[in-house]
Amino acid sequence: MARTTQGLTDAARFAREILDSEEYRVSLKNRALTGDLPPQVETTLMHYAWGKPPDVIELHETFDFSGFSDEDLAARAAAIVGRLERREESTASVSDRFDAVPDVKVH
Repeated sequence: MARTTQGLTDAARFAREILDSEEYRVSLKNRALTGDLPPQVETTLMHYAWGKPPDVIELHETFDFSGFSDEDLAARAAAIVGRLERREESTASVSDRFDAVPDVKVH
C-alpha cells in the first residue's frame, strides 16, 4: 500500500492533536512525576529543557606539558578538580528539584 502525502498530513495532524491536548499533557506530567516514563522519553524531555550534549567532542590541538614543573601541574589539576566539584554541585541541585516534587495522585 503506497503512502500518500495527504495520508501523512492527516497522520501528523492527528498526532499533534493528541500531543497538544490538555489531557495528554496532564497524563505526561503525571507519568514524569511518578517515574513511569520510558527512559527515552525522559531523556528527550531533558534535552528539550537543558539542551542535548554533543555526541562527539573533537580535539584539534594537543598540549605539551613537558615544560611545566610538578607543582604547576598539581596546581592545574587542583583547579580542574574544583571546577568538576562545582559542576557536580550544580548537577545535584537539578536532582534535588526532582526530589522536591510532591507526590502526585494518578487516577
